[in-house]
Amino acid sequence: FSANMQAVYERERKRMGNKANVVEAVRRALEEDRNEDALRETIAFSRRLFRDLFGEAAQRDMLARVDPKLAVFAWTLDRAEEWLGETGAETAEARSDACRLTALLAVYVLSVY
Repeated sequence: FSANMQAVYERERKRMGNKANVVEAVRRALEEDRNEDALRETIAFSRRLFRDLFGEAAQRDMLARVDPKLAVFAWTLDRAEEWLGETGAETAEARSDACRLTALLAVYVLSVY
């Protein structure tokens, strides 16, 4: 039993370290105006969080049953991810600003949820 509990504590300690690493990576990317990197990291973290909380089948319709705000957040992440994959006609500055705004919005939602 003791060995099992030690293993659980060690896994939890690693998870907390991973969360701190993500927060630091997003903060650093935003400070350095690497807004697309910040958004990509925020999306990846949110996806991992949904998977950890709700399992591999964390789909928007399931999230909507848990809380409609989660479904809206997941939809926003989906649209942002699609948008990152596109090459649009917007200027580099406009794209960077949109990434920054979306990343900050995602961080806000995660912090108050």
